[in-house]
Amino acid sequence: MSQRVEVRPMGAHEFAALVGEGDIATQHRVVVPEELAEELRVQVARPELTERQIVAEALAFLLEHKPATALPHDIDLGGVHRADTRFLPDVRTRLTR
Repeated sequence: MSQRVEVRPMGAHEFAALVGEGDIATQHRVVVPEELAEELRVQVARPELTERQIVAEALAFLLEHKPATALPHDIDLGGVHRADTRFLPDVRTRLTR
């Protein structure tokens, strides 16, 4: 069964994400530190890269390692980056595809 991920802006550097699989749906608030977004834009040489795209790929990374029901409601991508050394290289690769 495939997962559906919807990402909507809530405010500056803040997004609402709805992750669904079958009859189960989870909601998350995702924060993208401005410094992390800029770092990714430089690393992938894509100044037009949106934070929404970053959130979508970050969620894809997280969902490969945990089911949606195990993800916290509030997700700070800066904290994910600090906690998991695989995060930034993986998201960077996803953003260059």
